[in-house]
Amino acid sequence: MDEPPAEDALVIPDTWRRVLHPRRGGVPGPPIEIDARAGAVLREHAARKRAELGRVRPGTGGDPEIVAAVRDHLDGRPCPLGAAAVAYVLFSGTAGPPGPHEGRPPRWLADAWVSEHGVPFAAAACAEACALETAANRSADTRTNPASAIARATAFSSRDDGFLQLAARMRAILAAADEHDYQEAVARLAGHRRTEPQRVIVSFLVPTRQDWTDECRVVTEPRSPYAWMLWCSFGDARQAGRMRGWPLDGNGALSLDVLATAAEGIGARLVPVLLRALNAHPHPGPDRRVLLEVLSAMPSDEALAALIERRGETLALEALTAAMDRYPVRALRLLADTAAAEQASRRTAKDTQLSDLLADLLTWHLRAHPEPAAAERHRPAVARVLDAETRAEPAAPGDLPRVLAEPPWTREREKRGDPRVIELDPPGERALVWAPGERESWARAASPSGRWYAGTGHDWPAAVKSCREEPAGYAIGHLIAEGPEDLVRPLLSEWHWHARDWEAADGVWMRAVVARHGFDALPAALHAARANPGGCGKPLLPYLDDEVAALMAGRLARLKSARPTAVAWFGRHGAAAARALIPYALAPASKPPPRPDAAAAGRDVDRRDAERALRLIASDIGTEAVVDAARSYGRETAGAIAALLSTDPLDILPPRIPKLPAWADPARPPGTTGSSPPPPGSATPPSGRR
Repeated sequence: MDEPPAEDALVIPDTWRRVLHPRRGGVPGPPIEIDARAGAVLREHAARKRAELGRVRPGTGGDPEIVAAVRDHLDGRPCPLGAAAVAYVLFSGTAGPPGPHEGRPPRWLADAWVSEHGVPFAAAACAEACALETAANRSADTRTNPASAIARATAFSSRDDGFLQLAARMRAILAAADEHDYQEAVARLAGHRRTEPQRVIVSFLVPTRQDWTDECRVVTEPRSPYAWMLWCSFGDARQAGRMRGWPLDGNGALSLDVLATAAEGIGARLVPVLLRALNAHPHPGPDRRVLLEVLSAMPSDEALAALIERRGETLALEALTAAMDRYPVRALRLLADTAAAEQASRRTAKDTQLSDLLADLLTWHLRAHPEPAAAERHRPAVARVLDAETRAEPAAPGDLPRVLAEPPWTREREKRGDPRVIELDPPGERALVWAPGERESWARAASPSGRWYAGTGHDWPAAVKSCREEPAGYAIGHLIAEGPEDLVRPLLSEWHWHARDWEAADGVWMRAVVARHGFDALPAALHAARANPGGCGKPLLPYLDDEVAALMAGRLARLKSARPTAVAWFGRHGAAAARALIPYALAPASKPPPRPDAAAAGRDVDRRDAERALRLIASDIGTEAVVDAARSYGRETAGAIAALLSTDPLDILPPRIPKLPAWADPARPPGTTGSSPPPPGSATPPSGRR
């Protein structure tokens, strides 16, 4: 049965427009505004390296064509290759190709070239820049000629190369350029297709030239790191058949920006490729989520049937309901046909569960999209499915718990007095509290990749001297964790731990630092926990300390990855942790307790965080034990804490009620967390205050 014309056309979701690589004549991307300052900024960069660029002279090594082009461009004769090579010197350095975090050429280079020389020149310079690399066998001294290390690339190292990101900006500029500039750019790019990388880049920049794309498709290896650019260049349905064998992984194509762009170019013909990739990525994860999201936008029976088949998977179910919203007539037909077929063949409990889910989806869909004509055509099949299902009667409000029948935010709030404010100093209690055998075990901890100073016979004094010369490197931390304690302990005051990028693996060997050096290691342990809360928080577990208590209260409330560590810390320190937090729980909302490190603690915790942590402790050791801990501050404080803990947690509401989460909306299909419009006539639970 034919679907309405609207259901046979791909509609690009609004969320895709932010990542789509626009093509001329296609779905427009975000508005293009050329950065008027980019040209001046580029000149400033060049001025700072004037002496280095001045050493680029013929006869000093390197590719003669590149050296001559640089000289022409610097001497006032604009040249795309020269502009590209100058940018390579400025932004990638001469020690090697640009890496993922350092030396990346900025995207605004395209804006600089456009503002200084126009769109056609900028397009040609981009085609040249993206096809340069550091020469593999350079013999010239780059201190004599910084351009001597540059060569024409024969392949790209990875999709993350900064110059390829520059190409994405240039493509967006070309897509929005006026017709004269665009045609002149296409004509000029024809002369910059000499190497295979250049041909791929040019096809990416101007995908309107499908003949150029076809040439690349013939010679490019499907798993090449720059094959993603061709996926973004396809715009002819004829190409779909030839690319069926192309994988999406291993070539940078398995990302939303690439797949959305490919979908815009070839539409539903992308479905077989997506299904093959789904089978290659059977486990939940970012790759599978992207594939399912793109599949849900495809206007085809094959795509929707694949989602219906996978409805038992959470990610697929969310994608299915999104597709049902986009293509309601197709969804009604396929849901009804599938439900009728499965009803007759189900044998196992799992079959029954999936069939029940399908019937629930069908019921919801009919309520959400009650189009009379479509519903009438499929009424017999729908009726057979729904009549066979047993539906539970809705519960009466009186049969529900009060929290469901009258959610707290819908009731008139009881007027309470202002929160009790008592300004207290934190107790300053400090101790190391170890579980049995824990300290000994931690003292032997090493990085997952092995001990830095493995084996015997180390010259420890020499290692200490070397680390003092480079106190921000990796070696000093491992030396503190592994070396003789009396020799390495002084290094703790010299260790530039604040300069590190803390990874989860560092949280392992940091346990040895804590076990061996105790409170001397606390500043480094606190910094590591703040830099990587989920991976480096556990070394703080033994510390009973006011600042650690404040940090853990904040993590408990606000950071899911660090919450298990915070819960374990409060479980370990109990009443002592409560004593440390009481000053925060009773402090003015905008003023942390006075303390030398109040600035750091104030970033970690506020009054509401401390209250939440005290309730957690009370649920573990009892309310009376927490009130007893408060008595060390006096009777008034103990009374205030008793009143705080007597409040029903369900009555503690934020000042602004959050938007109702999709999973709690009964108007959504079962098991989903997406956001579709509620079906007409559906009852939606209250989501705001009276």
